[in-house]
Amino acid sequence: MIPLKLRLENFLSYRGPVELDFADISVACLWGENGSGKSAILDAITWALWGKTSRTSSSRELVHLGSDEMAVELEFISGQDLYKVRRTFNRNRTPQEQLHLYQVREGRPWPIMEATKADTQKKIDKLLRMDYDTFINSAFLAQGRAGEFTSKPPSERKEVLGRILGFDFWDRLEEKAKEKRKEAENKERELLGELKQIEEEIKEEKRLKDELKQARAEYEQLNVRYSKLQEELRSIEDELHALKEKERTLNEKRDKLGRLAKDIGEIEGKIKENRRKLEGYQETIKMEKEVLENLEKLRKVRGELESLKEEIEGLKPFEAKANELERKIAEERSRLEGELKVLKGQEKLLAKDIANLEGYRKELAEVEEGLALLDAQEMEAEEMESRVEKLTEELSNLRREKDLANEEARRLMEQLKMLSQAEANCPLCGHPLSSHRKDELIGEFQNRLESIMASIREKDQKEMELKREREEMQRRIQALQENLSRRNELVKRKAGLEEKAERLEEEAQELEKLRARIREIEEILQSGSYALELKAERGALEEALSKLREFEERWNQLSKEEKALSVWEREAQKLEDAREFCQVLEKTLMEFEKELERKRREKEDLELEVKRLEEEVAYKVEVERRLEEKEREREEASKKRDEAWGRVASIESQLKKIVELKSSKEEKEAELRQVREEKGLYQELAEAVGKNGVQAMIIDTALPELEREANALLARMTEGRMQVRFDTQKSTQGGKVQETLEIKISDEKGTRDYKLYSGGESFRVDLAIRIALARLLARRAGAPLSVLFVDEGFGTQDAEGLDKVVEAINSIRDEFKFVLVITHLEELKEMFPVRIEVTKRPSGSSVEVIRVW
Repeated sequence: MIPLKLRLENFLSYRGPVELDFADISVACLWGENGSGKSAILDAITWALWGKTSRTSSSRELVHLGSDEMAVELEFISGQDLYKVRRTFNRNRTPQEQLHLYQVREGRPWPIMEATKADTQKKIDKLLRMDYDTFINSAFLAQGRAGEFTSKPPSERKEVLGRILGFDFWDRLEEKAKEKRKEAENKERELLGELKQIEEEIKEEKRLKDELKQARAEYEQLNVRYSKLQEELRSIEDELHALKEKERTLNEKRDKLGRLAKDIGEIEGKIKENRRKLEGYQETIKMEKEVLENLEKLRKVRGELESLKEEIEGLKPFEAKANELERKIAEERSRLEGELKVLKGQEKLLAKDIANLEGYRKELAEVEEGLALLDAQEMEAEEMESRVEKLTEELSNLRREKDLANEEARRLMEQLKMLSQAEANCPLCGHPLSSHRKDELIGEFQNRLESIMASIREKDQKEMELKREREEMQRRIQALQENLSRRNELVKRKAGLEEKAERLEEEAQELEKLRARIREIEEILQSGSYALELKAERGALEEALSKLREFEERWNQLSKEEKALSVWEREAQKLEDAREFCQVLEKTLMEFEKELERKRREKEDLELEVKRLEEEVAYKVEVERRLEEKEREREEASKKRDEAWGRVASIESQLKKIVELKSSKEEKEAELRQVREEKGLYQELAEAVGKNGVQAMIIDTALPELEREANALLARMTEGRMQVRFDTQKSTQGGKVQETLEIKISDEKGTRDYKLYSGGESFRVDLAIRIALARLLARRAGAPLSVLFVDEGFGTQDAEGLDKVVEAINSIRDEFKFVLVITHLEELKEMFPVRIEVTKRPSGSSVEVIRVW
């Protein structure tokens, strides 16, 4: 992977869009003061590619303070192809982080993302042929992690080196072999267990046959016991049934006893109620004197009412005659008012119709004018139809002329095609043509063809004009015909309007007559000069009617007195009823008292019978207990009998299964032999491809080369004072040899532990090993590296040490396409031909590329 261009926005200390172009840079120094944002450049590269950084595992913490979103875009070369990766993060979006991958072809990015972000990340790892951990432990000496490889325990160093050397394949193969071996082991255990179970079951055959004989005998014995319990149970059930019948009888007697108690209570209530009524009737009989006095007053009032009735009936004919006269007078007035109302209604209708007379005359004139216009349009339509027929005939002739011209043109084009051939004959006579004659004929035919084509175009133009004219006339004819369809309607309207106008003129004469009669009736009603004889006859009856009103007023007064006294008639009836009811109630009370005595005796007898039945039914609980106990015995016997039969069936099934197991034992044993053979093969394969097998061999092969490269670099940086050695095996306390990867460092003072060296010395060792590892990877196809990042760690070096570091870096520049050294030292930045300076400002960090020479 070679970086070409980096774009950052709101990433760590970089706020606005910042772009950094790495093109044409092979070795450079990334310089800036501490905290200016140098390491953020490298964090941006790893976050864009893997979504991870050396400082935090949370993308949220990488967003520039005060912002909600960030984006990093990196263009890089992998192999021979150009790619672009863009990773964004937004606090307010779901999902918050998004990843886009493009391949740039002909200057245009083509999306090559997978369906999910995880799958796209796997694709990036595949393109780079390494993941984040492999990158930072080989090509990336991150700030504070320069000794990541050397400071890891020996066992982890081998794992890191294994990932760099592409041991994932061998790990997967080892894991697969182990899985297959485990499957074989599981299958072996399964088969051994099955065979052991089969052998155990086969051993049980003799015992099972003895148990079968014993189980059958036990079943027969339990079956006899079950039948006996069934008979005993039926006897107890019959006894219990008889007791239940007595219990049912007892319940009936109790119900009857309850009804008797209820009847006794009702009879006692009736006796009490009848005594209360008897006392009430006796009180009524005491009011006999007062009732008789008021009845005498009522008789006198009724006698006077009878006399007034005769007087009133004698005067009633005069009232009837007066009412009849008033009715006739009212009828006469009503007749006149009704006639007046009808006449006014007729007047209103006639006036309304006559008001429309002028409108009808105007509408009649418009209809006559419309009919005259339709006559003119009908003549115009007939003329246009004649013109359409002529146009149709012209079009038909024109099409025939066009067909002839097209045929002539086609024939000329065929002749021209024949003449265009190398050796053409005359199309008229068939003789060979000279070149000059052929050219003449071609020119002649072409002129004729152009003339014919011009004629065809003229005919096409004329045909279009004729069609347009015909279509326009047809549309006009259709519009005229639509208008002419209204003729019948207008003729009918004209006849109707003429009839209405004539009728309205006649109604105008009738209107004058109606208005004269209306005025006459209104004068009669206003003056009251109608039914004069009837009114005179009504006046002669007024004296008799006055006397009638006086008699009727006295009648009403006496009627009120009669109504008030008539209540004593009801009291007299109550008196009579009370005498009769007293006799009836006295007799009824005697009968109720006799019935009450009988019911009480019947209740006493029934209570004795209920007591006897209760004593007999009390034994039912004991019988039910015996029945329940006997049922439990039967159920237990049934269960034991079923269990015995189940044992018989189970033993028979087991014996049958043993017969089947004997036949399958040989198959299982053959399968077991095959599984054990497979297990051994997979065990050997897992050991061969494991860390102590092929992987250890590869590491043992690579380590001498790595050691030589590291010592060559270390010699230049320390003037030959320091050397490094890798030991892959060590002896344990038990005397065994154990695989390891230990780093031994020696100088003029001897071999010492890595941790005992100074910061400057340990850094040179780290740098030498890391660069040696990078050079090793660059020569292997498993994980090629073309870049090297060195972040900080130079503060422990003196001036001479810095020269040696730069010298070591320059010594490998030809083997890497891109080397970037990150530092804050002023004296170190001057040693590089290209430097990228980072400056921290209030608005955010900025970068500037400076080429010194």
